[in-house]
Amino acid sequence: MKSVKFETTQLKDGEGLVAFFRSIGWDGECDLNPMKIFVCKKDWEEMCNSFGTLGEKFSFMNYGPSASDDVPSGHAVIHEGAFKEGASVDGNC
Repeated sequence: MKSVKFETTQLKDGEGLVAFFRSIGWDGECDLNPMKIFVCKKDWEEMCNSFGTLGEKFSFMNYGPSASDDVPSGHAVIHEGAFKEGASVDGNC
């Protein structure tokens, strides 16, 4: 498990979501398992609400990080397997 600081909760669209994952260490090549990435519940709600349409919000709920009450604001907690199953949390595939 690794904690990584991120800059913004204003993702707004799919490109913003990809930029978020890249900012926390995803290389864009590995398989991504967002269920193994956690942000604080408040940050998650701000991220979700930054999307414009209901469809975009539902997509974020399926493909965005998970929410947790145990993660400090402004941080993402990355668990083993978040970047390609069995990969290390340092982002190496």
